[in-house]
Amino acid sequence: MTRIPGLDGIRAIAVLPVMGIHAIEHRMPGGFLGVDLFFVLSGYLITSLLMREERVSLTAFYRRRALRILPPLVAAIALALALGVAGVIAPVAFFYANYVPAPSLKGLTHTWSLAVEEHFYLAWPLLFIALGRQRARLLTTLVAAALCLRVWLYILDADLVALYRNTLARMDALAIGCLAALGGIRVHCNLGLAALAAACVAFLLVPWGGAAIMTYGFTAFAIVCMAAVVAARDIPWLEHPVLVYIGRRSYGLYVYHFPTFMAMDVQFAGLNGYLRLAMKLAATFAIAELSFRTLESSAARARLRYAS
Repeated sequence: MTRIPGLDGIRAIAVLPVMGIHAIEHRMPGGFLGVDLFFVLSGYLITSLLMREERVSLTAFYRRRALRILPPLVAAIALALALGVAGVIAPVAFFYANYVPAPSLKGLTHTWSLAVEEHFYLAWPLLFIALGRQRARLLTTLVAAALCLRVWLYILDADLVALYRNTLARMDALAIGCLAALGGIRVHCNLGLAALAAACVAFLLVPWGGAAIMTYGFTAFAIVCMAAVVAARDIPWLEHPVLVYIGRRSYGLYVYHFPTFMAMDVQFAGLNGYLRLAMKLAATFAIAELSFRTLESSAARARLRYAS
């Protein structure tokens, strides 16, 4: 696919709230929803790519995904180890971090979302090939099943962190993104702008753990995100150079920010909070820029060899 700058803008809008909640939680309580925007975008893009291939090559697909995901992830693990904030490594390396206690991961706690996405990447291409015209029915079933599972677990008073990170309970956001691509859904730019505004308000105001967000709220928010993602190419300000710059480095910013923040909070605990925040952001952007220019650029060139 030709790169769409507006989708880089969406990536920037997704990663900044996640960094925000980890840096200044009291100012951005809904920043955790940035992950859901990433999920919708991932489903949309992966399905769009699969639909553009005349014959889906699973080998090429999985190679491309590995080249995209693994180099920065390995570097993030190495960074966490070097900074002394790594926790257990195996769940991160083998993509089951969403099924182990969060405290055991320490500076790699945020990698639970990569595990959810990797489960999706492993299963969806196989199902895409096998199901043919039944794809939309499966995706709709997944949306309904994820919603029902969250409601059921919430009623049973399940651990909210485990509920939040459960792959099956979070599959609706990915499936909604897939459905948007599969159905060729179009959204007017004004509706897309309204959806983006609603998402930004949610980042600022929606608290984690409430009954509404932990049950039907994630599905509703994913639908809002879908409208924003589909309309992104028609919203000019999403192509602003600053947003595109951040969006192109969003994966690096995501994987490196949490161990960097954790280590600097320990090392510079005595500093003024705003100064420490500026240092954390500067360090994270510097590491992500280095990664983008080295690891990710090399991997991107290698991925071209497996492009359809």
